[in-house]
Amino acid sequence: MRILEIIVPVIFMIALGFGARATGYITREQADGAKNIAFKVLFPFLIYNATFHAELRADYILIIAYIYVAYVALMFLCGKLGGWVGSTYRRIAGFLVATTEGGGVALPLYITLVASQNMLNIVMFDIGGMFCVLSIIAYVEKNVAGAVAPKTVVKAIIRNPIIIAMIVGLVLNALGVGKGMADSGLAGLNDAVANMITRPIEGIVLFVLGYELKLEISMIGALLRMLALRLTAAAAIIGGFFLLFADRMAQQPFLVATVLYFLGPPSFMMTTLIGPYCDDERQKAFISAFLPLNVMLTIIVYLGLAVFVGRAG
Repeated sequence: MRILEIIVPVIFMIALGFGARATGYITREQADGAKNIAFKVLFPFLIYNATFHAELRADYILIIAYIYVAYVALMFLCGKLGGWVGSTYRRIAGFLVATTEGGGVALPLYITLVASQNMLNIVMFDIGGMFCVLSIIAYVEKNVAGAVAPKTVVKAIIRNPIIIAMIVGLVLNALGVGKGMADSGLAGLNDAVANMITRPIEGIVLFVLGYELKLEISMIGALLRMLALRLTAAAAIIGGFFLLFADRMAQQPFLVATVLYFLGPPSFMMTTLIGPYCDDERQKAFISAFLPLNVMLTIIVYLGLAVFVGRAG
């Protein structure tokens, strides 16, 4: 019964979002409005609160470095193997294994499975992913005239409310402000405000994920081969975590974060990032079709992890 209590509400909200789009009951503008409330207003505060209270560990830098090196290595390796996906899509295959949509998919799903104070696990992974995004931008700019300039993306990243919230939370954490609040008895007040602000996030995120689900059948063969290539790359990264950070992987919240994050979809910015590098319009259409397919897989993985967490609980 505990497992059903976790899974059924998730499936219901996703189905509700899918049905709202299929019937036209909720317009794209309305869905985008709900998404903006979640990700530009509520979610940044959740990130701030989690990083503000998080225990900062020395191995975070090693983990971030590992993610960056693994992503870059797999990007070039899978680029060489991209012909298996299809000759039309070989040029972009490597890029589609090298990032993960943390803030838009992995992180909001993760906090429904574990206590919110563990979300720094996903945030840390996403920092490594952001460095990879900057490397992709630099590579594309070097090879294509008129590509997106790295400084443009850096400005966008720095101005992102989630990034601002993370930086503020980490700085205040490092300065010991959280301990000072606890000593003064204000910690409970802070947590009460955080709970009130962040309670609606889970439902909104699942609804929006369902709303945006759409499968492109016409190129399903190439899409499934690309998905298999991405899954192989993800398995290699997760296997590396078991070898290099075995003590961390023995902790359920970290294990769940690792599996959910690296089996998530590529960055939703991918079309913008590598669009100028595409030499065929079908490649851009392929990227747009691949993202929702990978989101579907992520939802299946999420449901499996919900069962795992439910049984462990």
